[in-house]
Amino acid sequence: NFLRKTSVSKGQVVHFDSEVQRNTHSWLTGVNSFLPSSVAIKWVREVDITFHARFSAISRLYSYSILNQKIRSPLLTRTATWIPVKLDCSKISEASKLLIGSHDFSAFRSSECQAKSAVRNILKLQVLVQPPVIRIEIEANAFLQHMVRNIVGCFYEIGRGKKPVSWLSEVIASRERRQCARTFPPEGLCLESVNYGKLFYAD
Repeated sequence: NFLRKTSVSKGQVVHFDSEVQRNTHSWLTGVNSFLPSSVAIKWVREVDITFHARFSAISRLYSYSILNQKIRSPLLTRTATWIPVKLDCSKISEASKLLIGSHDFSAFRSSECQAKSAVRNILKLQVLVQPPVIRIEIEANAFLQHMVRNIVGCFYEIGRGKKPVSWLSEVIASRERRQCARTFPPEGLCLESVNYGKLFYAD
């Protein structure tokens, strides 16, 4: 059983144009005063007119957290997906290496994904274990819709022993969504940070 909620974001970056003249501190405190308690702006920076929050990014880092224990946790219902079946993290780590680099991730995209190309370059993929939480971190130049959640779905099948590690290579090669695992719920997914290189460090 999955607890279904929504994904969260620690490092979402947005941009806007304004003719109003204010210092960055005034923008920060002023806008935050109008936001609900579930949303907060951490920093504000003035950028060149050519900057775009999405298209100027070099890479993005997502994490997905799994609560891997027999009993669910009311405190983690929004930030981790509860999986009561014991997962083999060594097999998940082994499988994760198959995704590093540039691949056609058509099998991992949503049917509603509108990206022109399914080729993405995964720069780093780590499986971090701090029982009872399994945290999967994926950094790539860009992501397809539901790509991370579908990757985690494959890790789940491998981790519980339903599929061998080699199966993941077959999924990639197939480029067919139906060959991939089911999409994991948004709960547990988090945009950690966006990298803009020398433009600025998005902390």
